[in-house]
Amino acid sequence: MLNKKHKELLNFLLKQNGEWTTSNKLALSFNVTSRTIRNRVAKINEEIPDLIESSNLGYAINRENYEMLIKNTETDYSNNSSRDPLILLELLKNSKNGINLFDLSEKLYIAESTLNNDLQRLRNNLSSNNLQISVKNNIIKLEGAERFKRQYMVTLLYNEGDMQDELSETIQKMIGYISLRYLRKAIKTVLDNHNIIANHYALDNTVLHFAVSIERISQGYILSEDEENTKLTINLKKELDITKEIVAQLSKKYNLKFPDTEVFQLSLQFVGLQDKSVSYNDRTNIEDYINENIIDVLRVVLSRTEKIYLIDFSDQEFFNKLAVHLQSLHYRSKFKTYTRNSSIMDIKINYPITYDVSVYISSLIQEKLDIQFNEDEIAFIALHVGTLLEKQKTNEKNIKLLLFVNDYHNISNQLKESIEKALNSNVTIFSINSIEELEYRQYDLLVTTNRDIATQFDDSVFIKPFLTERDVNVLRKRVENKKRVHKKAAYNLLIEKYFNPKLFFNKLDTLEMDVPDVLDRMVEELIDQDYVDDSFYISIQKREGMSSTSFPSCIAIPHSVELDAIKSGISILTLQEPIKWADYKVTMVAMVAINKKEAKTFNKLFEIFTEIVSDKHNVERLASAENFEEFLMHLKLMIALLI
Repeated sequence: MLNKKHKELLNFLLKQNGEWTTSNKLALSFNVTSRTIRNRVAKINEEIPDLIESSNLGYAINRENYEMLIKNTETDYSNNSSRDPLILLELLKNSKNGINLFDLSEKLYIAESTLNNDLQRLRNNLSSNNLQISVKNNIIKLEGAERFKRQYMVTLLYNEGDMQDELSETIQKMIGYISLRYLRKAIKTVLDNHNIIANHYALDNTVLHFAVSIERISQGYILSEDEENTKLTINLKKELDITKEIVAQLSKKYNLKFPDTEVFQLSLQFVGLQDKSVSYNDRTNIEDYINENIIDVLRVVLSRTEKIYLIDFSDQEFFNKLAVHLQSLHYRSKFKTYTRNSSIMDIKINYPITYDVSVYISSLIQEKLDIQFNEDEIAFIALHVGTLLEKQKTNEKNIKLLLFVNDYHNISNQLKESIEKALNSNVTIFSINSIEELEYRQYDLLVTTNRDIATQFDDSVFIKPFLTERDVNVLRKRVENKKRVHKKAAYNLLIEKYFNPKLFFNKLDTLEMDVPDVLDRMVEELIDQDYVDDSFYISIQKREGMSSTSFPSCIAIPHSVELDAIKSGISILTLQEPIKWADYKVTMVAMVAINKKEAKTFNKLFEIFTEIVSDKHNVERLASAENFEEFLMHLKLMIALLI
């Protein structure tokens, strides 16, 4: 469903009357990054196929598709899908006796046939959520456990609104007189008083649950007694105490009475939240706070992951914080109260290696602790891993400068220090005493105070004996240019190494093919070319089962859970017609095989490749290639433009 920001972008493009608008202009207009604009366009086209066209000129509305859309719908498309939360709310409020179909259609100001279409769409969406919609004698009922009803309602609300920046106007209108701003403040105040941490995802998730609960109570719909309450209450004393404090404020504010059954359901939202003194405690005696079994499991998991991905997990602060998070996750999995993470797609697209490491860690944790959790929780683990990787980053001094100075009063040393300081240690500087040394010294740039020398040699930069601002600017530009040249050459070598014409399948006919057929075809060829063994297909399936590798940009990137390939490579398959791959339609598949000994080198290519194919326009260009050589040409050009 399109949220407020998607609709604003759509309306902005409609006002351009078919003219192309660059991503930079859109980014400036909405005060976001170009990457955010690409993601919003992808989401809109996912909901309304091919509504927004993209090219090297930017984005524009496909007027023909837009007119067809308006012609074939009662109202605009987004209004149809935005009715889902309203319908679910009515079904939730009337979950005991149901609601009459004709009464609901009248309340929503739509025809009965339209409501039936909406219900069918909701049935499809509910298929994997332990809920069912039944219609018998024109009475509509939402059937399933109360807990699942609440969770699905929150999912719909998240899809409808962008909770990262502000609470959705749509939600506010639906809830009516209840102030979501006040709810958020009241909940946060009580948590702060208890010294409890709640990140913005967890807090927004809790706010929505309270909003739905208040709406139900205000309409006179009370939860029935839950048989599990009595058994579990004894284990939720802290969570119940927090909930009762919040409820006391809300009862006074809105003149409502919260039954014990509602209080219990709401208390589940605080399961696993931790005291600040624990979460930010950097001492090594984490055993005082965390279950011993969880600590042992985490050590085994990180040790195994370290061997496969070659990442140093010895940082004690990282271990402590991840252990605290894992204990919270263990609690949440028991009650199936997972925290929403609305940045999951950004994490998957922008940090593919980090996310994949986190998928592997999650698979081991689930296996060893015998628990289950969803993609949202995997994304939270990715945030921990990403923070560690950022902390470990070092600036590579990969640009070598030779400094030749007409020395006088130690000017050479002074200049060397000034250049290193100005360039933030992004270079390695060697001083030479004579021009003859150039014959046997390797360098990227020759920096000299001798103008005649600078004119005689390529890759030379003339600077003054006392470094000026102009000298610094010139040096920075030349260093950046050299870095780009090095990167381009390095990426081209990686492309030649890891892409194989024997693993390139172009314009396959998908008339009688589905996802398993595609996977079979690609794995079979990888086996024939000695990239993987027979176990690779099982590992591919396991990875897809944990988190789909399809993306809004119309590409799927299936790969193994472990780095178990015989040698690394990327197999490319393009399709004549798109096929449905989990949540998205796919026109190109890039199957990735990674050997752990080549992981560090291969990941450099994999990261930039994933960034490129996160743009639907790039995928279209690559998928349109007539042959392997043209595909590589497009890819190399895209990388050159990106770096």
